[in-house]
Amino acid sequence: KMLQREYASRINITPDDVRAYYDGHQDEFKKDGKAQPFDQVKNDVAAVVKTQKEAAIQQQLFAELKDKYNVVIHRAALGGK
Repeated sequence: KMLQREYASRINITPDDVRAYYDGHQDEFKKDGKAQPFDQVKNDVAAVVKTQKEAAIQQQLFAELKDKYNVVIHRAALGGK
């Protein structure tokens, strides 16, 4: 829940962010070998942008916690490798 609050307070995704990601990564949004129109995939693009921003914020939060409390965070405990 704490992460969700932090994400909500720190993430601001603009339509320009979504469009810029799409423009730079159209190959990720292909169907039958063709890039799908932005209007058809904008929600998918926004989800990718949100996931990337959440990952960046998570890393920032973990760094802050490690600095503040001098702890070690084991990735295995987070489901990572």
